[in-house]
Order: sequence, then structure tokens, then C-alpha cells
Amino acid sequence: MVIPTGTGASIGGFAGDATPYMNLLASVSDILVTHPNVANAAVFQELPANTFYVEGYALDQFIQGNWALQPVRHNRIGVVFDSAIEPEMLTLHLNTINAAKSVYGLEIVGYALTREPVETTCTQTPSGCSSGNLKNPRTILEACMKLIKAGANAIALCTQLPDLEISHSHEEPGSEESNENDADDESDDSEEPIMSEASISSHLYLEGDDHEDDKVESTELEILMPVDLSIDELNELNDSELDESDLDDTDEDDGDEDEDDDLLIEVVEGGNVSDMLLDILGKAGMPVNAGSKKNPDYKSDLSAESVASVINHLLEDTLLVASEKSDELEQEAETSPSGILNFAKDAEADYRMGLGVDPIGGLEGILSHLVVSELGIPCAHAPIFTWETAKPVLDEVVNPKAAAEFIAPTFLPCVLMGLSRAPQMHPKEHMQAPYELISDDVSALIIPANALGGIPVLSALEKNIPVILVSENKTVLDLGKEAFASAPPERLRLLKTVRSYEEAAGVLQMMRLGLVTDFEPVKKIDLD
Repeated sequence: MVIPTGTGASIGGFAGDATPYMNLLASVSDILVTHPNVANAAVFQELPANTFYVEGYALDQFIQGNWALQPVRHNRIGVVFDSAIEPEMLTLHLNTINAAKSVYGLEIVGYALTREPVETTCTQTPSGCSSGNLKNPRTILEACMKLIKAGANAIALCTQLPDLEISHSHEEPGSEESNENDADDESDDSEEPIMSEASISSHLYLEGDDHEDDKVESTELEILMPVDLSIDELNELNDSELDESDLDDTDEDDGDEDEDDDLLIEVVEGGNVSDMLLDILGKAGMPVNAGSKKNPDYKSDLSAESVASVINHLLEDTLLVASEKSDELEQEAETSPSGILNFAKDAEADYRMGLGVDPIGGLEGILSHLVVSELGIPCAHAPIFTWETAKPVLDEVVNPKAAAEFIAPTFLPCVLMGLSRAPQMHPKEHMQAPYELISDDVSALIIPANALGGIPVLSALEKNIPVILVSENKTVLDLGKEAFASAPPERLRLLKTVRSYEEAAGVLQMMRLGLVTDFEPVKKIDLD
């Protein structure tokens, strides 16, 4: 069961509002594999015993057939706290941990504070999804490694997020105060790069590149590396070992301002992407150049509106080089805090009403992807705010779908409960027991009907796994069944549209019972 994070899903895009449907689907499944975005609900969690709680990056690796999932009786959890946390909020969360230990019998090996603040910011992609900036990924990994050495095999990551309620007024552009702030921002940005989705899509790397002119700060690239590096090896990296990819400047400017934000995604030598995946990416609206080992002149000229639904999933086996035709997205993500705060404030207001996109969902995905991709252990993120922002809402009744996140100042309990039984992951070829789960064991994938651009759907189709599309669950993505119109008929037959999760449960139950509804007359098969 997949509901992509930060996409404004009308079901599962808020605070545990997909939990009833998760429990329904689990009741007609031998094992249900889902991810924290579906199961987490701040201080609540109702995770069925037969449900695997798998972080999004690990889920991608699993469905691609790269990783196996090993069920556990319990995990030893380490908790990482951002050193930017307020002392009062740290005390609150330590009491939360101790309460969870006492009530649920969890094994917590300890907690660690990062050596320096993580420094995060919430942003928005062109498609309307939430995303974010991450300035200091190295400090997270260092703290995680300390906990792993202490015996932890799962990480609850708690980072300080920017306040979504803005108490100060925004200065008018061009004012003296605004200009001073802009100057300060530019000065800060020149000193240290900021990790963001914009840099994920525009500053990927090329191993063995001999260009010496353009260098990228190593801290900017840590989350992007699809190679297995230890913390010591990460610390030893320097700028001379990390080269910025060549930007593609072959496209001519036709004067159309609407195309300024297009991205060019190029698969480079060393990538591991199938022809079908490239084909689907093209149909999904992603300009693809697959010419590294094939035809170097091939390009498909398509809009980049759907890139956000795919780009963050392609961080390991596919080496990508992306160039931006406009500096606007990076400018907004890195040097325009007022624009970022406006997005966060507006999104937070809508979120309380059960509308729009979770403003922190995309950033949470980036944070947990970092830990799982680099360290290969279960991880989930619990956001931390200042007390002023985190304190319970007492002046209004919020929408029931979002209410779980406005009644208590901590989101950590659901993360601890989910991680306590989250399966361990390791490469498929290192399977240790016959009861471990691999992609060949998957019978069906259930996903919102217009969110089909991610790795789970594409991999399921390649592996002939039925994909059940739930039409009542709407997202801000616009990538539905029509994107696969030219796919082979045998692939199209795998896409099954249903109205609701209740109907999806019926389809699963029929599959379990081996029932097929076919009211066409039986066909005669001629011997000749």
C-alpha cells in the first residue's frame, strides 16, 4: 500500500487518516507492506501485526528486487535529535521516549544530539508537492553511526523544522530592510551550499569525471551518492573528488517563458535503467536522454511537470545528470526565505482544514532517505518544532484528518512504535532465511490513481505485478493511467482501476481466493 509523501493525497496525506484503510487491506492480506506516511499519526498508531513498516527508499529497493525484508520480533532503536532543539522540547521528547519504553516495552539503546544544527527549510516543487532544503546531512549520519556502534539497528530521526506559523511580517521587496536581509542571505549562501530537491535534480555527480573547472562542495552531495560509503570515507571526501556534472546547454531558447522551468534528465554511463522505465519516464513528461551507451543524439522533448513524482526515487542504481534551464527554482529554494515561509504558512493553514499538501512531508522523505540509503537500516522521521508552534491547538477545531497532529506537541510515539517491528533490509543475494520477503512475493500494489510516476509502479509493471489504482484518492500529481496508453497490452492489463479502498479490498480478497470473474463465452482453441 503506497501513498506518496507530500503529494496532497486526499486519503493518507494528513495524520494517520489512511489507517482504517490500511487495517482493512491488512485483513485481506497475508502480509501488507506499507510506509510511514500511511501509518504515522503523531501520538497514535494502529499497525496490524501482519504489516511491514518500511521507509520509502527501502520500499523502492524492495520492489525493484534489490533488497529483501527480514521480519523481526523487535528492533533496538536509537534516537537522533537535532542539536537545534529547544531544551524544553528535548526534555519533553525524552519523557516521551521513557513513556513509550514503559508502556510498550520498547528497547531504546539511547539518544544522540547532532554535532551541529541540521538546518532545514520547507519548499514546494513546480508540481505542487512539498519538498525541502537540508544544509548539514553529514551531522545526521555521524550521530546515526554513534548510535549504531552503541547497538541500535533502527533510527528515529528528530530534526528541528522551521516554524510554520510566522509571527513576523514580510518586508516589501525593495525596502531598505528587505535589501539588507537579501544581502545577508546572499552572504550566507555563498559560504555554505544548501541541500535541497533543487540540488538533487541539478547537482548530481559523475564518477570519474575529469573536468577540473567546476567543483561542487562535498556537503551538497552526500544525500545524492548511490554508493556504499562509511562515515569515515564520507569524512575523507574533499572537493577534488567531487566534480559537478556538465550542464546541458544544447537546447535553444525559443522565447517561451513557460518552458523556463523545464529540466533535462540525462542517464549517464553507469546507470541501470531499463528501456521500459525510460519509456515510461518520457511518457510521464520527463525529457530523457538515454544516449550514454546507446544513441547519443536521442532526446525526447517533453514537459517536466511530472518530474517531481519520480526524481527523488531515482537516487541509487540510476546515475543521473540534470541541468536546469532556469535559475528560478534554485533561487527560490536557496535564497528566498520569505517565499519559502509563505508557502509553509499557506500550506499549514490549508492542512488544518483537511486540504492541500502537508508542508513538511517532502522534507521528511528526504531526511529518512538519507539515513536508509547510506546506512541500510530502518528509519523514520519525527518532526520537532518550537514550543510555540508545537503546543496543542486550543482556539479552533481542526479537520479530523489532520487532528492527530494538533493535540500534542510530539510526533515521536508513532515513529517509535513503527520502528519497533520494522523489518530489517539487506541485499537480496544475502537472504538469510526462507521466510524473508522479496519482490517476487508481491501479489499486488495499491496506489492513488493519479500518482503513478514512482519506482513502485514502474517496477511492478516490469515484474507483471497487478497495480490497483484507487480513483477516490486524489493527489496534486497528474500522472494517471493515460500516461501508459502506448505501453504493451500485457502491461496495461495489469492496471486495474477501482473507486475506493473498500473495493480494492474486495479485489485482493478475490485474488486470495483464486476467483476470476469472466462472463465471456469460452473460446474454442483450434488444433491447426
